[in-house]
Amino acid sequence: MNKTEIKKFKINSIYSGINLFIKLFINVFIFIVIARVNFVSVVEFGILTYAISVGMIFILLADYGIETYAIRDIAGGIIKESEYKYIFSFRVFLSIISFLLFLIYCTISDANNFTFIVMIVLAYFIGFLSRTIQLFFQGNEKFKTETKARFFEDSIFLLFVMSNILYFKDFELFAVLFFISRFIGFVFNYFLFKKVFGFHLQLSFKISNIKKLFYNAFSFALLSILPTFMINIDTIMIRNLLTQEINFINTQIAYYSASAKIFVIFTFIASIFQKALLPQLSRLKKNTQLFLSSIYTLNNAMFNFNLISSIFIFYYAKNIILLLYSDKYIEATPFLQLISIIVILRTTVAYGLYFTILDHLRVRIFSSLILFISFITLSFYFIPKFNGIGALYAILFAYMVDWSYVLYKTFKIHGNVFLGLNKIFIFVNGLLFFVLIRILDLNFFLAIIFTAFYLLCVFIIFRKNIEKLIL
Repeated sequence: MNKTEIKKFKINSIYSGINLFIKLFINVFIFIVIARVNFVSVVEFGILTYAISVGMIFILLADYGIETYAIRDIAGGIIKESEYKYIFSFRVFLSIISFLLFLIYCTISDANNFTFIVMIVLAYFIGFLSRTIQLFFQGNEKFKTETKARFFEDSIFLLFVMSNILYFKDFELFAVLFFISRFIGFVFNYFLFKKVFGFHLQLSFKISNIKKLFYNAFSFALLSILPTFMINIDTIMIRNLLTQEINFINTQIAYYSASAKIFVIFTFIASIFQKALLPQLSRLKKNTQLFLSSIYTLNNAMFNFNLISSIFIFYYAKNIILLLYSDKYIEATPFLQLISIIVILRTTVAYGLYFTILDHLRVRIFSSLILFISFITLSFYFIPKFNGIGALYAILFAYMVDWSYVLYKTFKIHGNVFLGLNKIFIFVNGLLFFVLIRILDLNFFLAIIFTAFYLLCVFIIFRKNIEKLIL
């Protein structure tokens, strides 16, 4: 990268990092607090996470891959400001259809806690429309504006949730407060768009525009729906494949979701790099050297970070559960240990960007299909046999199957499977950290400090290593 691109990348990364912290706090830590409070039982937390997972599945249908498609083409100057209303209208149109399908699903499945689940899902649909507005900020690299919008929106959400935790202490009230806070956030985002771009987003339901977006975003729809669908359908699979009484099933969902929240942290960290690099890499596509240097840097950074984090989580899984969730969730320890292994297999962001920007979308589509089909197929064996943790076994082996395809296609297209990975450095790095953790046998809090210090040292060494790799 030249100095201008490096400076822009750093600025984008800083604001993406702020967004990451906000997302982590709202989507992970707030739900950890909810899980810990005395008036929310393990069974009730399972109901809440089930409602969110169901909602996310139908929101994925409304997403239709528009976010990645729109950000790429807005950054590339293909989509003009006059066309923003068509993208917004398309998402509103799909949101209405998806929400109606969700209501039909609830009716057919005879879902328990119907009103609570509907309110939670409706809140998430409104939040989804706020994300739609924010994608226009992302596409124009207005990360500061996006951060401002998210900060206000999630501050309102936090205020409402904490009022229930500290004062009202009513589990059912969470659904109403979720809805009100997300509606206020949407209104703020809508008027912020007017302030930034000088016009209001309007609805325009033209059949020709809808058909055009359906066609243009179809590949991105498959890419976004299938892998994320798999992440959220897991709780649905647990709910429907287990035959025990409902409280046991909700408890298994709660244990699974408690461990999965840790996994979400690493998904968000990957999104920092993806969000910061996607607009730039789309512009640098014609400059092979700059493009590949960015991909190599990203791939090495993510593998080293995830490897060290994975070892730490596996070794201190019980301590992490006790710290975050209390002893109510101690049985989630083996769930988290499996999550630590999946963290390494989930390090695919560099490969995803490589295939996306070089227009090898068919590879990503087949990869997503392989991952999804493998997971669904394996779930029918592992979940009934091992209960909730069986979903993690299914994910683990599904990723192994998918990686064999991804590496094969990388070799066919790029000439090798590693995308610039420094294999010796990664091996020595992981082995050294594992040996030090075992020998020192630190208590949990000292281990956290040591791991943070170790990652800092690795980063300092890693920067020089990557520079040599690029040269």
